[in-house]
Parts: sequence; structure tokens; C-alpha cells
Amino acid sequence: MSTIRGSVFQDTIIPNGIFDLGEGLPNVTVFLDENGDGLPGELEAVTITDFNGEYTFSDVPAGAFIIDQVTPPGFNEPVGVPFSIVTTGDPNERIDFNILNASATPPVGPVPTAGTLSGAVFVDNNINGIYEPFVDEDIDQFGEPTLADGFPGATVFLDLNNSGFLEANEPFAETNEAGFYIFQDLPPATYLVRAELPSGFELQEGSVLEVSTLVGPNTRDIGVINPDSIYGRVIRDLNGNGLPEPSEPGQANIDVTITDGDGNVDTTTTDDEGFYIIDGLDTSIPGEDDPQNPFAQFVRDNEPERFAESFTVKFDVPTNAYVFTSPLLDPNGERPGEISITVTEDEARQINSTLVFNAPGIAPVPNSISGVIFNDLNANSLLDIDPITGVQDPPLEGVTVYLDLDDDGSRDDDEPTTTSDFNGNFIFFDLPPTPNIDPLTGFAPAEDAYVVRVAEPDIEENLTTPVPAITLDFGEAAQITAGLSNIVPFPPNNQFAVPEGGIDQDALIPVRGFDPLLINPPVVTPIPPVTPDPFVPVTPEDPIVPVTPEDPIV
Repeated sequence: MSTIRGSVFQDTIIPNGIFDLGEGLPNVTVFLDENGDGLPGELEAVTITDFNGEYTFSDVPAGAFIIDQVTPPGFNEPVGVPFSIVTTGDPNERIDFNILNASATPPVGPVPTAGTLSGAVFVDNNINGIYEPFVDEDIDQFGEPTLADGFPGATVFLDLNNSGFLEANEPFAETNEAGFYIFQDLPPATYLVRAELPSGFELQEGSVLEVSTLVGPNTRDIGVINPDSIYGRVIRDLNGNGLPEPSEPGQANIDVTITDGDGNVDTTTTDDEGFYIIDGLDTSIPGEDDPQNPFAQFVRDNEPERFAESFTVKFDVPTNAYVFTSPLLDPNGERPGEISITVTEDEARQINSTLVFNAPGIAPVPNSISGVIFNDLNANSLLDIDPITGVQDPPLEGVTVYLDLDDDGSRDDDEPTTTSDFNGNFIFFDLPPTPNIDPLTGFAPAEDAYVVRVAEPDIEENLTTPVPAITLDFGEAAQITAGLSNIVPFPPNNQFAVPEGGIDQDALIPVRGFDPLLINPPVVTPIPPVTPDPFVPVTPEDPIVPVTPEDPIV
């Protein structure tokens, strides 16, 4: 693997066009622009120059790359950047490339007709006013530093009328996964730059209003802060690799519990974007301000990270069918989805989590009942695409599913209950075999079977599929679908509907479990047995006459 390294500098001490000691520019973002959009983040390799202005990309595979930077405020876009680099992948290959930045000066020649404004919206966890995504202590489960400071999903806008609010005629940009934004082709002018943030954060002092005269490229980083807080996102890990991808959405309605060293507990729930925050945490350490303790004063002034309060962050899930891919079980955690961290006074920490759902339609497990809850848009009992509208029946999230053990049509406190996830999936694990299975029919009587019912939400109050009564032998599994609609089902469009409309929830449909180790059937709606018409022998119109050959076979 090749190495790309160099310096970002200003040619001021010895004006010779090359990097000299003392000319380096620290905290400049340098990146390999893999998708050519001029922004770091997403899948690009990103680094920050050190105090000498130096940067390094190690273990670069063979290929062609574009190296670019985020031009610091007050500087012109450097000549020759972005720059194309071709690597061989040879571990002995080292490519040196220095980036010369020059202070902004009055333009010579034609005045530019358009400018750019770019930068980052970032959470200033250590409250130093500097955007430094790789400097904090956030390390992922692979031991790599994370882009903890970047604030994705923030809306940055140019407040043309200084109203303080984003209005229809005002330019805006959404920050990407690394917290970066960009405005292009802006006429030269003075703009007020503001940002809208999710609940729980506020703009840092000095970032409430950014004034920028756009002549050529400009950079404005916008800091946000919520001291003494723990925040982050819970992300649906669609590919199961434990890393958040740009295409992977947040997961709502995940309970997050934070416990401090004294056993005090705070809880919250992720919003529609999977975001959570708990602030107002007690991060003070007894004795750290004791003026009679010289050691405490020395530590506070030189090693403040040692005065850090310990917290345990635990992510809960709606059902035990979820599997956490991060955070993995740390030495102090009791289970996956639990991690121990420290927070110093007035600072914040970001803790993200990724999870997958063990979809029952893909991998059924023994002794389980699973399935899908869907919005039956045309109330025909089928999980399908409407032939008229062409719209696919969507899954329903957050629907209560329970095992009606006494078959009284209502959920009792002692009856197993779960909730459908974002894909409409639900599952019940570790179910004992159904008693009194008839050896001839293979079914248990209705009073011994597992009757699966759903509590219809208000907006889809009509059940469109029959109620199953499931028989499970030891090691077997069962899968069903259940449809809900805001339309009352009627025959003949719905074969299970009664003439006056609706589904008879007392007419249970027997369903037998299967051996998941031998067969993996698709998720289907149970269909009641159909009694065939009496057999009627078919009489041909003409009798069958044997054929005699004209000549005998010799």
C-alpha cells in the first residue's frame, strides 16, 4: 500500500514557493475526493493537518485519486488543487504533495461573477472553537478514530432578509454524513449564514451569525454545543457490517438509558431520524476544585481528562429479534448495545449504535412464531401491488402483536406481546410445543393453539386477514402475515370477509408449524382448506375404438 503525504503551508517566512519550517497551516481538512463532488466525508479518506501543517494518507491502494482540501477562511483556493495522483500500491512508494495557500488579496483582472461557501457544522465536544474531528477520544470498535464532530442533517441557509428563519426564496444546503455543506455559484455579496439544528443543540457563541463577503471561495465552520451531554444516532445496519453507511437510515423509537457512577438513571427515545440526546448530566468530580489539594489543581490544569465522570449507555430494542452490530460488548458492558464511557465537565460525547433485525422471512428459528404486519391498501388480504395504482402494500411499524392464550379477543398482562419493527417484522422466541396435537390431523384444538392477534391502530382499524391458530411441535416454527387497512374488507375482493363486511375474528384458521431446518418457506397468508367439488367421471363423446393395422406385422 502506498503513502501520500505532504504539507499545507503559506509561503511567508521564505518566499520561495516551497514549504519551509514555520509556514505550515494546522487544522486544515485534506481529503481524497473519490466521488468528485468537492466535499470531504461520505466514503472519502479525510485527514486534518497537524500543528506543523503536515498530513498523511497511509495504506492507499493502487489507483487514481484526486487530492483536495477545504480552503481555510481568509485564503484563496490554491493553484493546482484539486490534483490527480496515481498510486501503484507498492508499500515502498511515497508520494509527496505540498499545498500552497495564499492569503486573500484583491483580485487582479476580471472580478469573479460567482463564489462558493463551504464548511462544516460540527459539535464542539471539547468547546475549544476549533473543528477537529480526529482529535477527540471517540474510537470505534475497530480502534479507528471516528468523525465524531461532524453534524449530519443540519440545514444551513443564507438569511437574505435577516429574519432568523429559513424562507422559501432563501438558498439552503443540508450537511452530509461528515457534517459538510457547500453553496456554489453565489453572486458576490455579503450574506448572513445561519443553521437550523435538531432539538437539543444550540449554536455555539460566535456561530449564531456568520457574515461572509463572497468574492471567490470562502469557508465558514459552524460550531454547535450542548455541554454535559451524551448524544448520537441509532442506525439501521442494512448490510450488517457494523458501520453507518450514507444510505442507511436512522431507527426511531429506540429507548436509550444512561446511568452514572452513582446509579442515577436518565432515559430518552430516538426520534424519527434515530437521533437522541441526554443533557444536563452531572459531570463534576468531588474534590476537583479543592484549593487545599495541590495535586487536584495540577491535574485540573494539565490533565483534565482524569477528572471525568463514568457513564454507562444502554440501547434497548422493541423485540429480542434485533441484533446489535455496534457497539459490541465492551469489558464493562453486560450485553451488546451497552458501553461504558467517560465525560469531562462541560464537554459532550457522541455514541452511535447500529443494529439489524433477524428478519423471520429469511431465517426462521425453531420454537418461534414470526411474520409481517402490512398496510393492506386495497383490503384484499394479500401483501401485493395494487393492479390499478401500482402501489406496493407498505409494512407497518409499531403495531402491537400478542398471543391470545385464552382466546378472549383482548390482550391480558400475562400474554406474550411484541411490536412490529420498521420492516413490519415481529417474532416470538422460545415458545413451548402446543399440547394435545391430534396425531391424525396434526393440529391441536383451538383452546391449546397459539392464537395470534394484532391490536389495530386507529388509522388502520380494519383487519383484512384471518386470525391464525398455530400448532407448534417441538423445534417447529410458523410464519404469517397480517393485514390492516383503513378500508373495510368485503367479498369478493377479500375471500376472508363476511358478507356484511370485515373479518370474523372468531373464525380461527388452523396453521401448522414447519421444521425450519428442513424448509424455508416464504411468508404467506394462511388460506383455509378448500373443499373440492365431488368427483364426476368424464365420459368421452366418442368411444375408444382399438386400431387394427391394415397389414399384419411380419
